[in-house]
Amino acid sequence: MEIFEGKKKAIVHNGAIPILIDIGDDHNMDVTQSEKAISPQTKAVIPVHLNGRLCDMNRLMEIVAGHDLIVIEDAAESMGASIDGRKVGSFSDSAMFSFCGNKVITTGEGGMIVTDLKEIWERLKLIRSHGRLEVEPYFATKKSLNHITLGYNWRMSSVTAALGFSQMKKLERIIEMRRRKAEYLESKLSEISCIELQNPPK
Repeated sequence: MEIFEGKKKAIVHNGAIPILIDIGDDHNMDVTQSEKAISPQTKAVIPVHLNGRLCDMNRLMEIVAGHDLIVIEDAAESMGASIDGRKVGSFSDSAMFSFCGNKVITTGEGGMIVTDLKEIWERLKLIRSHGRLEVEPYFATKKSLNHITLGYNWRMSSVTAALGFSQMKKLERIIEMRRRKAEYLESKLSEISCIELQNPPK
């Protein structure tokens, strides 16, 4: 029996088979290999932006343009990063961000998904709240709301949302603090000859 970890598990839970693509020098997906991995069975491409370093999204979007594919950015570890002034999460059909304790901002657990496609937005609202069609705010309505599909209890509480919202206001400061800590660690680790460090991207 194969064991699937992390993001692969989410794909398998949905009855799909993950096709992995090797990484490049920046430890992100080598997008030049993605075209060879696309087949008639391919439904989506999920680039993972690792540790604030973005995949080459401009090139990846060119590659998938000729195919009828959904692109979902896994931006769990890269909130605030950008390529040529364009923010992570804005290249694709949708993108997810994690608010786990070790991420850029945290609400303890949970996260968010962003999209500018109404169809995806409507579907996500159903999935997060028991498949219930919410015509009014969940916690404020007195109406009996209809369940029209399967869904989960993935609503973020007001308390955790407030914690995340307060950090969003100081996102740039948090990122700068993390950069300073990374520079300190790199300066110490660079003294160890058997450790090879990445050069931070511009």
